[in-house]
Amino acid sequence: MSHRHDEPLLANPFDPPSIPAAVVPTETPERSSRSRMVAVILGIFLGVLGAHNLYLGYRRNGVAQLLLWGATLLFEGTTLGTLGVLVLIGWVLADLARLVLRSGKFLLDGHGRPLR
Repeated sequence: MSHRHDEPLLANPFDPPSIPAAVVPTETPERSSRSRMVAVILGIFLGVLGAHNLYLGYRRNGVAQLLLWGATLLFEGTTLGTLGVLVLIGWVLADLARLVLRSGKFLLDGHGRPLR
């Protein structure tokens, strides 16, 4: 039962943690056929319908925005309808800000490819 003398039996708790080497991709990812600028334009004019999310492949968010828009029409003139409009406008403005600033999920399309 021999132990290597260069390896301690127990790790020293005061040693810095070992950090694995970064994995560098060997090939560049395929670019999306979707354009960030088209998504911004869709967001400005049809954002409340979720068009920008549907265009980029984020179906869940796009359908959720479309359903929220439908609910605001259904409850038009009520407090619930007004709240729905405020939530929807805030959501679309946040999406537009992330699109323009190229941050968050809007760096990639719904399939994980970088936007043009």
